Amino acid sequence: DDPDYFTPDVLVAQVPYGRTKAGHLIPPGFLAVEVVSPKQGGLFDKAQAYSDWGVEHVWIIYPESRECFEYHGGNSFIKVDDVLHAGPLSVELNDVFAETE
Repeated sequence: DDPDYFTPDVLVAQVPYGRTKAGHLIPPGFLAVEVVSPKQGGLFDKAQAYSDWGVEHVWIIYPESRECFEYHGGNSFIKVDDVLHAGPLSVELNDVFAETE
């Protein structure tokens, strides 16, 4: 019920981690992934809020336009054309969109 609490579409956490009674992750995740729904906005601001919480990497994925962005803190969003990166993790965009073809 906390309006300041964000729930990403996918959250990759490092172990060990704990959860609140409601099941929310206590420490920040390693990677938050947001998949944009039609007419949804504000995800770049949300990415910065994740970073303020301590999430190291954020991916924003627009399935309809096949655009993807990485955010690793600061003021820069990186438009990705081939491979998404988050530390040692990498995922090819072809794999991200494979199920939509």
